[in-house]
Amino acid sequence: MKDKKIKDLGGGIPKGGDYETPPPVFKDDYEEFKTILFNAWRVDGLTYDAERMFKNLIIENNAAGYLPLGAIIARAYPLDYNYDEYGNSKFLQFTFPDGRQVKRLNIRTGLTPPPIYGGYYITGLPAGVSYGEIIHKSVDLMRLCDVVIWQNLNAVKNAKVITVQNPDTLLSVKHAMRKIQTGVPIVEVSAALADALKAIDVSTPFIADRIGEFKRTIKDELLIRIGTMSANTTKRERVQATEVNATVGQCEDYIYSLIDNLNAQFEAFNLPLKARLNNSLEELYYNAIEGEETPPVNQ
Repeated sequence: MKDKKIKDLGGGIPKGGDYETPPPVFKDDYEEFKTILFNAWRVDGLTYDAERMFKNLIIENNAAGYLPLGAIIARAYPLDYNYDEYGNSKFLQFTFPDGRQVKRLNIRTGLTPPPIYGGYYITGLPAGVSYGEIIHKSVDLMRLCDVVIWQNLNAVKNAKVITVQNPDTLLSVKHAMRKIQTGVPIVEVSAALADALKAIDVSTPFIADRIGEFKRTIKDELLIRIGTMSANTTKRERVQATEVNATVGQCEDYIYSLIDNLNAQFEAFNLPLKARLNNSLEELYYNAIEGEETPPVNQ
């Protein structure tokens, strides 16, 4: 006995052999968060263009090269030979935007004046991980949340599956479904129609709201990591001052791990540069230390 083929109720399988619509390509917010971090700190002693290049290199590569002759900023790489007693390469390769490359002595002391054919290798976060990697990790997770939310919203709108054993009741079922969809009550139905209207439950639980809340949590944590206070808009109760101060302290610890490490190198190498905070976090921090009343983030 030959197997019976299942009838295609959709008029044929579309090209590609799959009914599933691919999710849209969500734009990631990497540049947005990078901009927030970019504005959170400054480097005094550099021109506008040099400061932009320096901060971009520190965020993306966690390292930047500084040539004292002209105070030029460039991408720098330690050369893999001739290390000193602390594991620092004795020579650096500087790469400029136009593709030019020069080899320079890696200056690790505060010599005055510095050697003409020397340069400095400035690192950002002391652990070696870059802020770019930190932002990408959170943004990738937020993008995944967007995809799950999109898929869940599409899944919950799936139609019910209704089985009709008697073909004679098919038209009556269609008319009844139209009444149900428009909100018209069905007063009289036959037993056969009542049985046919018992739909098979293929519904998907709605979880988009929970995924959205999880995404906001990731975003708030990322903002703290890049030294920016989060409003915590998901909380409805009044935020206590101690909680606000704790969040301020977290932001301070994160952003100053970068600023302090940069300034330690500027001082050790006797460079005319200074990194500093460039947002309202400092004012909130000192208000907390001095015991001033910290205004609530929200009500």
